[in-house]
Amino acid sequence: MAGAFLLLLSTIWSCTSAGSQTLRASFEMSSKISPELLALYQEYSSKRDAKGQEPFSTKGVLVRIIDGYVLVDAVASGDVNTLKADLIALGLREGVSFERVVSGQLPLSSIPSLGELSSLQFARASAATIQEKPLSSMTTER
Repeated sequence: MAGAFLLLLSTIWSCTSAGSQTLRASFEMSSKISPELLALYQEYSSKRDAKGQEPFSTKGVLVRIIDGYVLVDAVASGDVNTLKADLIALGLREGVSFERVVSGQLPLSSIPSLGELSSLQFARASAATIQEKPLSSMTTER
C-alpha cells in the first residue's frame, strides 16, 4: 500500500513538474509573440485543419498576408544579424533590418517557433498605417 502511494505521489510530482515547464514555455512564447500574431496563427491553424490547402485569409484588416506569409517586425534581444539569420532559417523572405528590428515575410506556420528563438525579444505583425491629410490641405483655394 505504501509503495502504491509513493508511486502515485511520484507520478503526480512528475506530471506537475512537466506541466509547469509547459506552462513556463507557453508563457515565454506568448511574451515574445504579440497577441495578434498568436490569434492569427490560431485562426490559420483552425482554418487549415478545416479546409485543407485553400489560400488563407483573415478578417484582420490591418494584418498583411501574402501567399501564406505574414509581414512581421521582430526586435532582436542582441545582435540583429543573429536574429535575421534565425528568422531566415524559419523561412523569412525579403528580410531587411534596421537598428534592432528585422522585418520581412514569415510563413504563418512558423509563428509558434518564434517563441523558441533566444535572439528574439519581441515579434508583432507589421500593420498598415493610415495617414490622414490635415483639413487645411484638403481645402481648395479660390
